[in-house]
Amino acid sequence: MKKHHVAYVEWDDAKGSVEWTEVSDWEHKPVVCKSVGFLVKEDGTGISIAGCLSTAGHIGQTHFIPKAMITRRFDTEVESDIEDGFEFEAIIGPGKDEKKPRKRGPKKHTRRP
Repeated sequence: MKKHHVAYVEWDDAKGSVEWTEVSDWEHKPVVCKSVGFLVKEDGTGISIAGCLSTAGHIGQTHFIPKAMITRRFDTEVESDIEDGFEFEAIIGPGKDEKKPRKRGPKKHTRRP
C-alpha cells in the first residue's frame, strides 16, 4: 500500500455578477469555497489538488489554489493500492497541519521573495 497526501482547503474566491443590482444589496465579500483532494504539487505560489487519481498515472477534477486565497487547511494521509505510474510532486514541510483563518478586512500587500 502507498500513502498519499490529502488536503482539505478552505479558500476565498472572487465573485461577480452581470445583473443590475442595488448598491445596498451587493455583498462586498468573497465566496468561501471548500475543496478536498490528493495533493499533487505545492510551492510558494499555491497548491494543486486532484479529486481523482488512476493507476495509469492520470489525475482528474483538479484545482489550483493560490496560497494568498487559503484561509484554512488540514492535511492527512490515506493508503491505497495505486502504487505504479503516479508520483506526487508535493513539497510537504512541518507546520502545515492547520492554517489559522486570516482576519477579514484590509490586507497589507507585501512583496514576496
